[in-house]
Amino acid sequence: MKSEALFNRRKRRVNRSNIPPFELIISSIIITGLILVISWLVLQRNNFDPESRDLPDKYLNTGIITSEIYHAPLQRWSETQNQQLAPAPDTGLLTRDILNDSWQISSSLREFNADNLFEKINGEADKFLKQGFQKMQFIRIADSQGANEIGIELYDQGDLKGSLGVFAEYVSPEARVKSHESVVYIVNTAGAVGRKGRFFARLIGNSESPVISSKAENVMKLLVSLPQAESDIPFEYHILAEMLKINPAFISYQSNNVFQFDFARDFWFGAPDPGTSGRVFIHRLAEDKQEPVLFSRLVQEQQYDYKTVRSTPNFAVMQHLYLNTWFVIRQEGSVIFGVEKMKSVDIAQQYIQRTSAILANESGFEN
Repeated sequence: MKSEALFNRRKRRVNRSNIPPFELIISSIIITGLILVISWLVLQRNNFDPESRDLPDKYLNTGIITSEIYHAPLQRWSETQNQQLAPAPDTGLLTRDILNDSWQISSSLREFNADNLFEKINGEADKFLKQGFQKMQFIRIADSQGANEIGIELYDQGDLKGSLGVFAEYVSPEARVKSHESVVYIVNTAGAVGRKGRFFARLIGNSESPVISSKAENVMKLLVSLPQAESDIPFEYHILAEMLKINPAFISYQSNNVFQFDFARDFWFGAPDPGTSGRVFIHRLAEDKQEPVLFSRLVQEQQYDYKTVRSTPNFAVMQHLYLNTWFVIRQEGSVIFGVEKMKSVDIAQQYIQRTSAILANESGFEN
């Protein structure tokens, strides 16, 4: 049987007919160098000088050690030992107590600013930016089994107005708002949202479960450890929460379109009785030239829905034409305050009198 090439039936062809002298010289140098190195290694195998590697004999009985002659052998890896030596986990502004109950960090701390916030929350970034966003820290924690995870987003909104403005978007009539000392929060089956001072926190779990809900509420209560200076508390919030004793969970801030008027901005509201719609409001004017303008415009515009029962240059009592609720407003110095949607005019005037007395005792409130 005639044999034939398996892969290529063509005969091998030599492409070059001669080798250039330069290649011959370089090849010779490389081969000569390799021969010299191998020869040197063979000749040096028995050329051992104890003085260069061991201690001299004169030091062996003197106890003087001039060089290290012992190296500790490698030890088997110990997970426990290395955990003790490892630095404490970085939880940023959050207390390390978020890792209680055998929870651990599953994704290390990351920080975002106004330039790259969209990388984390994309389309939601504008919601935080327009409320004074400064920075955000993100960390993810998981339970010991790794089955439950919670992503923690901690936003620094610059001041209490910013955090209240963001938090207000999560408050609805059905929401159960809770408070723990200076922390106000809402818990659901898959996480929580809350605020403390200038900080707003959002916790998002990987599932809906009692474990996630319980841990989320625990973390929210730990927000009480976040830093807060006295200067972080606005004057209006101080009056509502600390002087009128309104639960912080029912204090809100509205930056614009107050009472559905585009000229009314920066008002604070507090609901003394969450079961009713009545609210106390307070606003501090920034410029003296606005004092007579804002008060008179508010009274004038409310006359479309309210009838005026009593009116003076700095005080007005008005009743809604259809709902019969009361709107009472007063101005003292640079502060405009009052009540809205109150069912009882007597209770409305009680809050006016209490607020007026508080402002009289607050030193420097007009500054």
